Parts: sequence; structure tokens; C-alpha cells
Amino acid sequence: MKPERVVEIAESVSIGNNDPFSEIVEEYQGFVYNFALRLTGNRESAWDLSSDVFMRVLAKLHKYNPSYPFKSWIGRITYTLGLNFIRKNNRSIQLEALAGDINFEVPDNEDSPEKQTLTAITKEKVQKTINLLKPDFKAIITLCDIEEMSYKEAASILKIPLGTVRSRLFRARSELKVKLNGTKEQ
Repeated sequence: MKPERVVEIAESVSIGNNDPFSEIVEEYQGFVYNFALRLTGNRESAWDLSSDVFMRVLAKLHKYNPSYPFKSWIGRITYTLGLNFIRKNNRSIQLEALAGDINFEVPDNEDSPEKQTLTAITKEKVQKTINLLKPDFKAIITLCDIEEMSYKEAASILKIPLGTVRSRLFRARSELKVKLNGTKEQ
């Protein structure tokens, strides 16, 4: 969605017409929900968090600066509310089966049942292992590797320097690799 359209929607909302806001929800609900799901680890919490995000966006839309991408702005809100949710609930979040929700594809050049089973097991193991990472690592892997955002977009959402994105992503990938292999790197 172009920043100019977001500004138009913000102007409509400011005079009491919330109808155009549904365009924002339609455009970004998948992104917000998937990011929330990866942060919280379960669908119910992700739905609750997504609702909170859109309520916050509606309330703060007038503060959006159109010189920045809207996806980065809404991603930052999702990340901030997600971390607050985790802290507020102060509990270990368990990953439920996310079979159809994660766009994490393992190349499948064969259609054999053995290959399909191995692929499904690998995806599940990677999903569960990502959920074991600390929130900062989970967020950076979600944004850069799963959502395929640029480092610049991730830096904007997480409000960290570009160099920190690179180093955090390297550390997150390294930790993920160690956890997947079950051994420490040397």
C-alpha cells in the first residue's frame, strides 16, 4: 500500500469515517498474524495480538510518517506489542502445529512418499527449533528468512542499526544451526 493512500485513510479516520481502514486490515492481516504467530507460538495468542495491533494502528494512524514504508511501521507495532505480550504473560510459550501457516519451503524435487515425509519432519523440526530461540532472534529470522524482508526493512521494524541486523541474524542462524544439530559449533 502506498504511503499516500495510508495518509488518505488516516484523514478519513480522523473525521470519524473508519470504513477505509478495512483496506489496511485486508492488506496487512496476513503479515501481522504470521509475525504474531511466530512471536507468541500459538494461534489464539496470535489472533489476540493481531487484534491489538490493528486497534493500536487505528488509534495511532495519525502519527504515521509517510516518508517511511507502512509495512515497517506496522511491523514495529507488532514486534513491540508482541514483546510486551510475552513479558506480560511471563511464561514459556509452546509451539503448536503450524503446518499450513509457515512459508518455510524445503525444496522437493521428488514426489515419493518417503521424500514428502522427510520434508514434513524437517519443516516441523525447524519450526519448533525457531520457537526455542529468544524473541530477538526469532524476530530477525522471521523477518529476514521467512518474510524475506530486506535488512533495511528489518532494521526499521526492529529499530536497530543495519550492522546489528547482520550480526544478530548471523548469531540467530548460528544458534538455530546448533540447536538443530544438537551440538555446539567449534
